[in-house]
Amino acid sequence: MGIPLGGAHPNDLDPERKPRWRTFGLTWISYASYYFTRQHYFVAKKSIEADTGIDREGLGQIDTSYAAAYAVGQFVWGFAADSLGARRVIALGMLASAAVSVAFGLSSSLGAFLLLLALNGLAQSSGWPANLKAMTMWFPRTARGGIMGFWSTCYQLGSLLAKPAAGFLITATALGWRFAFFAPAAWVAFVGIVIFFALPERRASIHAQTKANPEEPEPHDADRIRAERNRVLRTPLVWALGAAYFFMKLIRYMLFFWLPYYMQDALKYSPFEASAVPLAFELGGVVGAITIGFLSDRWFEGKRLGLGIVFLVLLAGAMPLFGVAGQGFAANALALALVGFCLFGPDTLLSATAAQDLGGRRAAATAGGIINGIGSIGPIVGGYFTSGLVEKLGWSRYFSLLGVGAFVAALVILPFYIAERMGKKREEAGVD
Repeated sequence: MGIPLGGAHPNDLDPERKPRWRTFGLTWISYASYYFTRQHYFVAKKSIEADTGIDREGLGQIDTSYAAAYAVGQFVWGFAADSLGARRVIALGMLASAAVSVAFGLSSSLGAFLLLLALNGLAQSSGWPANLKAMTMWFPRTARGGIMGFWSTCYQLGSLLAKPAAGFLITATALGWRFAFFAPAAWVAFVGIVIFFALPERRASIHAQTKANPEEPEPHDADRIRAERNRVLRTPLVWALGAAYFFMKLIRYMLFFWLPYYMQDALKYSPFEASAVPLAFELGGVVGAITIGFLSDRWFEGKRLGLGIVFLVLLAGAMPLFGVAGQGFAANALALALVGFCLFGPDTLLSATAAQDLGGRRAAATAGGIINGIGSIGPIVGGYFTSGLVEKLGWSRYFSLLGVGAFVAALVILPFYIAERMGKKREEAGVD
């Protein structure tokens, strides 16, 4: 018997139980797999520097090319996934990312790296809005926080697995860092093909079960999609969440971009150690995402903003702690686990669950693309300034500066939380 969701009778949900959880499983594997052709470059940075002579400034430029293309792609693929459906967009993105990864492994010049990582950014940006769209079609708002908390472990565990895999592949053969670009591409291409043939696109009967008027158009009806998309574009909270996500994603991606390099350069870790210790970041994130999702459904009754603010303030305090953790493996792992717990919780809640709430079935990919697209400008800014800031401030103060960004993110959404609370109090008091 299926678990009843949203108050529906179990017998009504039985026909959709298998495709619902197949969607959960396939999209989870899909988005986790994206990281195998995303994280390899960041782990291989030091090896690429040694092999090609490209300096830290050049590596930062490559970061920026990826991040800029990824940001633009979020808007494009968000619109496309709502119009074309998740299955086609995910499959196309994964196959394109795999092809670009192989090309990158065959290249050696800065110009080629800039172009190819930009193309990979465009391909990678298909994953979030399209997978978010697929999940929105099958799970109701009342269970969304907990479900998406578990689902979003895909990008923590995907990163967790991809980093040491890349570190191992760099040293596994005489090809060195190049092999770390070839092997993951095969897996990502395989998953893309599976998605194309096996992912349930949507519930054909969804309108009949949830709408009083059986003549109402299907969720993919072009006019309804356009109307919902326009509503999302006019919603101030969508843009505010994007602004807050700018700071969250800046922090997350600066850690993704530079943690292995920092640990090799400043802490003198080996390539494998520098790829293994940051796993604590993702492990802490897994716990944080599940925890915040559960809390938002059970204790906060779907009121996501207040909980997000609490976690962001905690993150503002956790970042300076990591900056003074020293060289020890245990201290760095514990500090990174705390940072991951405080970061991935609001990251999931605001970029996934809240985007689904605001976009609904017809415009979830659009809302997710806008929030993630604005957020993705953060890594562009971070990639441009990180090298100079580290030279001027040192790594410890740089990490503290990232903590200030978390506090600013909390301030951005605070007015909307206050308005939400005041509206609830007026409603309880019966005031118009």
